[in-house]
Amino acid sequence: MLLSSLVRALFTRLIVLTIVGAMFTPGLVAATSARGLASLPSMTRYDAILPDFRDDIYAQTSDLLPVYDVSASFNIAGDGLSTITGTTRLSYVNFADAAQDEVHVRLYPNAPVYLEGGIVLDEVLISGEHIDPRYDLDDTLVSLPLFETLEPGGEVDLTIQFTSTLPFERNQSYGMFGFDQESGSFNFAHWQPLLTGWTPGIGWNTGPLDMRGDPVFSNAALFSVQLQAPSGLVFATTGVATSTVEMGATTIYTWESGPSRDFVMIANPNFLVAEGIVGETVVRSFYTAEHAAIADEVLEMTMASMEIFNELFGPYPYREFDLAEAYIGPRAAGIEFPGVVYISQNLYNIENPNLEFTIVHEVAHQWWYAMIGNNQYLHAFLDESLSNYASIVYYELRYGPDAADQAVDRFLKRSYFAALFGTEGDQIVNQPTASFPSDRSYGRIVYGKGALGMQAIRDEIGLDAFTRALADYAELHRFGVALPGDLLAAFERASNSDLSELWRHWFDAAEGEQDFVPSDLVEIT
Repeated sequence: MLLSSLVRALFTRLIVLTIVGAMFTPGLVAATSARGLASLPSMTRYDAILPDFRDDIYAQTSDLLPVYDVSASFNIAGDGLSTITGTTRLSYVNFADAAQDEVHVRLYPNAPVYLEGGIVLDEVLISGEHIDPRYDLDDTLVSLPLFETLEPGGEVDLTIQFTSTLPFERNQSYGMFGFDQESGSFNFAHWQPLLTGWTPGIGWNTGPLDMRGDPVFSNAALFSVQLQAPSGLVFATTGVATSTVEMGATTIYTWESGPSRDFVMIANPNFLVAEGIVGETVVRSFYTAEHAAIADEVLEMTMASMEIFNELFGPYPYREFDLAEAYIGPRAAGIEFPGVVYISQNLYNIENPNLEFTIVHEVAHQWWYAMIGNNQYLHAFLDESLSNYASIVYYELRYGPDAADQAVDRFLKRSYFAALFGTEGDQIVNQPTASFPSDRSYGRIVYGKGALGMQAIRDEIGLDAFTRALADYAELHRFGVALPGDLLAAFERASNSDLSELWRHWFDAAEGEQDFVPSDLVEIT
C-alpha cells in the first residue's frame, strides 16, 4: 500500500524506539517485584508475541504481571444453558503502590443484564488453604482475604474453581457473553474470574459495574488457557493456539495470550476463515457462509487499517489478530477485546458505510485499550474518542481528505450535533460513564464530541506532531494504564506548546455552542 512519506518516515522511527525504548512503562506497575528467577513465567508465556519483540516485552513485563493458568471444560447443553467449569491458578503479584490485606476479583457474568447467566465460585484457596470469599454488588465483586499482608511487589498463589453459565438473552446487554440459538454462536467475553482493575493514583475499581460503556476494566496479565470443548467448533480468540488435540467427540485447545487485559473467545461451528498477513502478523477474519460474498472485502479493510495503524502508532507486536462476525445485541456495532474483536452480523453488507468504520474503529482499539490501557469507567474518551478519530485519519490516508471530511460529518458531527442541539445538550467528555444522563448521551459525547476534540488538537499542532505524540504516548504507556494528563503531556511535548486551554475546552467543559450553531446540523443532514 502506498502511503505518504510522512507515515513511512514515522514507521522507521517507531521500530527503533519500540525496540530500544520499551523497558519502562509508567502506569504499568508501581512496585518492585519480589519474584525471583525461579518464579518468573517461562518464555513460552510469550508465544503470542512476534519474535522480534519477545525478548524486550518479556524483560519489560515478566516480573510484575499476574499469571493466570486456566483449565476448563465447555459443556453444551442442547436446549438448556451451556456452561464452562474450570479452575484458575493465579500467581498474583501486588503491582499496586500499597500493601494489600485482600485481593479483589470481578465476576462480570453476575451482572443483572445477563439474566439467567452467571458465575459461581465453587472453591477458593490461597496458598493451598481454603478461604471464605466476601461477595458484594450483586455478587459481581468478590474480596478474598489474605492470611498475611501482601506488600507491594509481593506474590501469592490463588486457586479458584468456578462454573460459568451462558445466557440466551442478548437484548439487555451488549451481547458479549452468551449463546445465540439461531446462529449457534457462543460469545465468551469475561467468562472467568478476573482481577479488578487498578488505576495509578486512584486505586482499585471496586464500585458497581457500569454496563453503559465497556464493563471490563483490568490490568495486563498473562493467560494460559486449556479448554476441552466439543469437536467441530471453530474458535477465534485472544492470543495464539499452541496445541490442538482432537479426541473424538472432544478437542483440547491450549492458548497463550502474552501480555493481555483479558482472554476472550467466540466459537461457532459454521465459521469460515479468510486469512492474510500484515507485516509478520497473521490476520484472520471469521464469517458465516451467508456473508461469504464480502469476506475478502472485510479482510482487506481489517488488514488495511492494521497496516496504517502499525505505521502511525508503532508496530502491533502480536503474532495473530482475529476479527469475528458476532451475533451480539442491538446496543453495539462492534466490541473490542485484546487480540480479537466482534463485529455485528447486522453490518455485513458492503453497501453499509458503518461496516468499514466499525472494523477500523475496533482495530484501532488494539492500540487504544488493548496495549495502552485506561480506566474506561472514569476516562472512556481516552480509548473511544481516540479510536474514533484514528478511524478518521485512516480514511484520510487511504481515501483522501474529502473522504475523511465525509466521515467526520457522518460519524462524528452528526452524532455530536444531535446531542448539542437536542434535549440533553452538551456534556463534559472527561467524566465517568455513569455520570452521563443516558446511554445515548454517552455515545454521542464520547464518540462524537471527544473525537472532534482530537481533531481540534490535530488542527492546532498538525498531523506530524499529532502522530508523533501518539507514538510517544503508546511507547511510554504500553501495557499500562494511562491518565488524561499523560495524553495531554504527549501532545504538548510533540508540539512544544501549551494546549491546556484547548484541552479544557473540548474535554473538561460543555462549551460546544462556541464552536457550532444549529445551521451546522442542517448542512450535514
